[in-house]
Amino acid sequence: MCDIYLEVGETDYPSDEYGFSPSKHYPEYPWDTYSIPHNNNSVYEMVRNCLIGLEMDTENVGNRNWNPFKNLISDGDTVILKPNWVLHVNENKQVKENALDCLVTHPSIVRTICDFCIIALNGTGKIIIGDAPMQGCDLQELLNITGYNKMLDFYKERNADVSFCDFRKYISVLDKNKIIIDKVYTDQVCIDVELGNNSMHYSKNSDKQYQVSDYDKELTNKYHQNEKHCYSINQNILKADVVINICKPKCHRLAGITGALKNIVGITCGKACLPHRTLGSKEEGGDEYLNRSYIKKIISEVLSQKVKYENEKKPKRALLMRYIYIVLYYWVKIFKKDKYLIGSWYGNDTIWRTVLDLNTILLYADKAGKIRNTTQRKVFNFADMIVSGERNGPVSPSPKKIGIILASYNSVFMDRVICEIMGLDYKKIPGLESAINNTRLTHQLSKNIQIKSNVSNYCTNVEEVVFQKEWKFTPYDSWIGNIEK
Repeated sequence: MCDIYLEVGETDYPSDEYGFSPSKHYPEYPWDTYSIPHNNNSVYEMVRNCLIGLEMDTENVGNRNWNPFKNLISDGDTVILKPNWVLHVNENKQVKENALDCLVTHPSIVRTICDFCIIALNGTGKIIIGDAPMQGCDLQELLNITGYNKMLDFYKERNADVSFCDFRKYISVLDKNKIIIDKVYTDQVCIDVELGNNSMHYSKNSDKQYQVSDYDKELTNKYHQNEKHCYSINQNILKADVVINICKPKCHRLAGITGALKNIVGITCGKACLPHRTLGSKEEGGDEYLNRSYIKKIISEVLSQKVKYENEKKPKRALLMRYIYIVLYYWVKIFKKDKYLIGSWYGNDTIWRTVLDLNTILLYADKAGKIRNTTQRKVFNFADMIVSGERNGPVSPSPKKIGIILASYNSVFMDRVICEIMGLDYKKIPGLESAINNTRLTHQLSKNIQIKSNVSNYCTNVEEVVFQKEWKFTPYDSWIGNIEK
């Protein structure tokens, strides 16, 4: 069996007019045939081909009993589909049409996967489609723009137990100046998961000060202190029997890339628990920027003060801090040779540790949040690279049309192949080489990752594959020249 399947096909998504139904009838299709529209939906077939390519339920392919997830999903299971719903708007103003296509997981892919989950559940269990987007994300706007709500309407009409879930503990209300003026708390239940020495941040002697943009640094450091490393996880994730991770690969300002591993950041409930960077320069033991800098130190303090004033509901003072930050930001970008700021560069040594911690939790935390020695739920991965995002992701990407869907049982292997597609050196992506050598995450030695594809040239070992040159990505500005092959 291959480790990862790569399907190359269309570079356009289907219309949402029919809830992303397939454009032809397949023998195993679980719904009425009159719902088959005459629009083009090659994405449905591409996802289907991934499951066939991974040799899932091979004896029944082509007949009405085909159930590719039968060894993944059992009757009565709770299945989480985890797309990337990062933000409701692409902050790259140069992208005029279909701006979210390179930002969020497209619902046409989620719809296809959901159909196969319904087949596997056989009228039992439930499916939750959920994520924890950025705190300022208007999720309802995102669901409307992309067509997710039309997909859900399709399932409601057929009484399928499919629902959406916003995993966030609270949603921030922003004014026109992007100042947080209120917080709307949800009914989501958070469970604190303590990793201790299982954490990639673990140290017996450390005075690191962790930070997360737009969150109180004092709260973040209550979660992470020397030997204590705790994460606030949405209860739905811990209760799930199966999690299907559906990432949207793109370049990322903190991590270099966001793929299958990074997508798991969205299982959190309270995001203050997520260390994104460590206070100070690399010279001082931090990773916000390279060299000591008084100006950059002020920038960090100004951002902390902005959060403080927002929490105290003093929007005018918070706005003043924002203006000071903007002025100092552009001063650094214009006049400083070292332009790295707030962890957005190739020297970030924090975010990858957080990402691997969360993947450990996904695999090994039981329903109560206690870390066990054996895996506690099944995980399967897809990557939506029909349109990906290059340059300044995760919230200001430029669209990169590739026309690929990937599927794999292993998120580490998937990210390794994503790097090859993007033309990036995986050894230069912080944390990825560590993940590849971590048998708790890979469950096997990963020196011999085998790819299978509908393109014969790509059916080989990952070390030997040569992808198209035009697929190469331009990294985030502050990563250019440091992660390419």
